[in-house]
Parts: sequence; structure tokens; C-alpha cells
Amino acid sequence: MSAKYVNRARRFVGFLVEYGAVTPSTRELPGVDLHEVQIGAFQTWLRRHRGYPSAPSVATVVWSWLLADLGPDPKLYDARLVRQVILDEAQRSSRANLKTMTMALRGYLKYLATQGLCQPGLDQAIPTVPQWRLSALPLYISTADVDRVVASCDVTTPMGIRDHAVLLLLARLGLRAGDVSSMCLEDIDWREGTLCVRAKGRHEIRLPLSQDAGFGNSRTGVPLNPGQRFH
Repeated sequence: MSAKYVNRARRFVGFLVEYGAVTPSTRELPGVDLHEVQIGAFQTWLRRHRGYPSAPSVATVVWSWLLADLGPDPKLYDARLVRQVILDEAQRSSRANLKTMTMALRGYLKYLATQGLCQPGLDQAIPTVPQWRLSALPLYISTADVDRVVASCDVTTPMGIRDHAVLLLLARLGLRAGDVSSMCLEDIDWREGTLCVRAKGRHEIRLPLSQDAGFGNSRTGVPLNPGQRFH
């Protein structure tokens, strides 16, 4: 049997599966990739019932990385096998790739369940992959790094003086960027050594102004217009 004939037969079987003329068979056929037939039907199901234009790429992720470990017969899938395949893959893949694979596998198992090809509820056995936004960023900046950033400002220029004052407010008082950007020099009570901060809900609070932060702000000069923003 030539390779060209096998490829033609494979495409014809995939065509029949896609249009519901036959159901995917789990019996081994010479030269026919059963995974490819099943994924072809999965692609069609995603396009018809979910409207995913990128269904082929999602299905390929499942086929390439996971189906070889799961095996060709979906009726033999169980919760232990599904979970173990994901845990094994977690040792080889990055967290982002693993999250993509679990999403694709979850959809594939739901498809198999709707077709009666595997037991329902197997998608619930897939463990969740935690991936918090900005989780790779450090929790805090060391004191030495903060001092280096503050010292990098050129206090011989008006812009450098402004940046120096902003950084001192952020570092010494723990203010948010929005608090500083909405601040005016009139919010500083030089006599009392306090700073007025407008919190959420238009609630005003007064914070003690440290000596270095107060000195940094005093060098910015008085705005030309009353109420001009600090930034």
C-alpha cells in the first residue's frame, strides 16, 4: 500500500468524521493516525458549535503534546490518567504552555463526552494552573535600590528636582502614583509638617511629612497658577 493511497484514505476518513457520516473508530488501522482523525472531528465541532476560527491551532496543541500519553481509545480515559498526564507535562513545560494545554484538553474532553466517546466529567479532573498577573515581578524594592533611584535624579534641573520630590513621596510615604499626580503644593502644610492626601471616596487624610521628603518638595518652587498639579 503506497503512502499516497494511505494519505488519501486518511483525508477521506477525516472528511466522513467531520460531517458526521461515521464516528471515530478506536480500532487500529494500518497507516491511519487515529489521533489525527479524532482531532479533525474536534476541529469541526469547535468551528460549528463554538465559532472558533483558530480551532485547528488549539486542537493541534492537544494532539501534539497530550494524546500520545492519553492513548488512542477515549473510553479508557479516567480521572487518574487525565490528572497524571497533566502533572507529568508540568515537569517539562512552562506554566504558560501548560495553561494552554489544560484549556485545550478541557475542551477536547467535553467534546468527547458530548459524543459519547468518553465518560462525562473528566474535564473536572484537570488541575488548575495558577498564573497570577505580574507574579514574576519582585514583591518589593530593596532600600539600596530605592536610594540609587532617588540619587539618579539630576537636582540641578527643574525636571530633576520634580522627579526627586515625586520619588521621595513614593518611597517615604508609600503614596500611590495617582495620589502624587493629583497633588498640589498647596496640599503641603509647611508649618505643621503634614501632607494632605485625597484618598478614595474623596476622603482627605493628613500624613506626616518626613524631613527629606519635605526638603525635596520645597525645592520644586511655587507653581505659577494656584492649584497647579504637582506633576
